[in-house]
Parts: sequence; C-alpha cells; structure tokens
Amino acid sequence: MPTETTPDWVRRHATTIGLAFFVLGTTLTAIFFAIFAPHAGHRAMSIAVVLLFVAFTAFYAWAVTPLKRSDARMAGSPRLTIREHFKRTNALFVRIVVPIFGTWVGAIMLFGTGMTKAHQQALGVAGGVVGVLIGSLFIRNRLLCPRCGTNFRKERLAKLGRWSFDSRGTADLWDACPHCGVSFDELYRR
Repeated sequence: MPTETTPDWVRRHATTIGLAFFVLGTTLTAIFFAIFAPHAGHRAMSIAVVLLFVAFTAFYAWAVTPLKRSDARMAGSPRLTIREHFKRTNALFVRIVVPIFGTWVGAIMLFGTGMTKAHQQALGVAGGVVGVLIGSLFIRNRLLCPRCGTNFRKERLAKLGRWSFDSRGTADLWDACPHCGVSFDELYRR
C-alpha cells in the first residue's frame, strides 16, 4: 500500500485545514486586539479578518490545483507533454484568479461600508466576472492545440453543450486533438 505524502494529505483535507486556520487566526486576532489594542476597534479587526480570508483563498487555490513541477529548465530533462501543459496552465489560472477574487471581495467588505448589501454583492460578482474574463484573455493562447491551433473551448461546447456541468478540462476530455489528431502525450512544442 503506497504511503500518502504530506502534500497529498494537505490537498485531501484542504477545506478543513483552511477553515481551521481561518477560525484560529480570527480568534487569536480578536484576543490580540482585545488585550493589546482595545482602542484599535472594529476597523483593525476587519482588516485582519480580510487578510486571513485572502490567505485562506490562496491556500485553498493551491491545495485544490495540483501542479507538476516543471523540470524543463534543467539540461537533459524531459519537457512537459501537451496534457501536462494544459493541466499546468489551468492550475496556474486558478492559483492566480482565486486569490485575486478573494482580495477583491475583501476590499469590497472593507471599503464598501457606505453601500447597501445589494450593491456590495453586485460589485463583488461584477469584479469576479471581469477578473475571470481578463485572466481568460491571458491564458487563451496557451490552451490551443500546439499543432493546428484548435480552440478547445469551441470543441468543448460542441461536445458537451453550453450549459454542461461537466468540470473536466481539455486534457481529461480528449486523448488527442479532435481536429488534427495530435496525441496529448507528445511533448508540448509551441
């Protein structure tokens, strides 16, 4: 029976660990401000909670998106396959966009005190949509077929439909490009 590595264990228990650190951090922050800075008040506690929330989103994004270490920069080591490249690109996207969205939500909670809850929620959703769209523009060309340039998003829509709840990525839906037939197990060359 293979032994479980520490990163695998952390990924398996990411939600529990993240929430435990968030609750523990919030409790310790509240105790700290109550004892050492009672005059700091509600604003300082809110800032501390937002920072803990952003740390939680960064940890959670890291934990749920495994990322194979790239050894391509070392001489003589094999480069990434097309499948590994797609998975790596998707993992980097999640690891960047989720903490940015957490920061955006935290900023709205801190600086949106004069707004109604509906305005805060609308601003949060709009910021999330804009963030995902901007992030998608940055990775759009990294998720094309390296041989023929097929846009897998369009192929995915053709295969699964626009409103599918299937969360598999490109590398999990196909073993080769549906247009030109290049195997995803070949080395990625762009």
